[in-house]
Amino acid sequence: MKFCSLASSSSGNSYYISTDDGISVLVDVGVSAKNIEQLLADIGQTAATLSALLITHEHQDHIKGIGTLARRYHLPVYATEGTWAAIDAKVGNLAETQKVRLPKSSFVLGNLTIDYLATKHDANEPVAYILQDKEQKISLLTDTGVLNSEMIGKLYNSDLIAIEANHDETMLFHGRYSYPLKKRISSDYGHLSNRACGQGLLEMIGAKTRHVVLTHLSRENNLPSLAHQCVKNTLLAGHLTGSIKLWVADALGASANIQI
Repeated sequence: MKFCSLASSSSGNSYYISTDDGISVLVDVGVSAKNIEQLLADIGQTAATLSALLITHEHQDHIKGIGTLARRYHLPVYATEGTWAAIDAKVGNLAETQKVRLPKSSFVLGNLTIDYLATKHDANEPVAYILQDKEQKISLLTDTGVLNSEMIGKLYNSDLIAIEANHDETMLFHGRYSYPLKKRISSDYGHLSNRACGQGLLEMIGAKTRHVVLTHLSRENNLPSLAHQCVKNTLLAGHLTGSIKLWVADALGASANIQI
């Protein structure tokens, strides 16, 4: 399987995952369709070969390019019933056959098995995704204020874990955001801090885990070097860094381009 971050910040998010048998998906399309086309071209791919779009929730930094991309390439868009209720009017005219409600359990696209679980975020039925091809497993968890036992259990022992490290707590609380916005970001329905991300990884990393990608960094309240160092220090303290490659996804541009 392959993973590549195309965009990852509070301004826009999109992640490319593919299998060796030709199935490929985007998790979220939070930048324009034009940007997605160029970013895919940068890694030798094209939107014309995508199998589906998987949407985590309805916030603009996750859905900006969905409508245009889905119409242009006739792609099915998978989201929860709650997310569809929130985005239906925002994505423009899509054929009903393209509006796919997530089934109650995991589903299959070709050889790719896709599972999902609820996250804790101020959105209407947000989810994280777990994608498996044979014995390989990629998990992507973003936009959640807390980690619970179900999240940790589902993501445990993934070959690759892409997880939110949104903010540094000191930068957030001493920054220029309003107090209500600071409270929202740091709440149980907001975003994971670098510290919370690292602590969660201590319980998610298993014997198979080889890659951890830090995603959705705030441009205002975090720094790539700070996120990397904080999580690295936490993993070092837990004696978990020996065989693990720790990546930080770029805000815009192909990064963490990984073959597992």
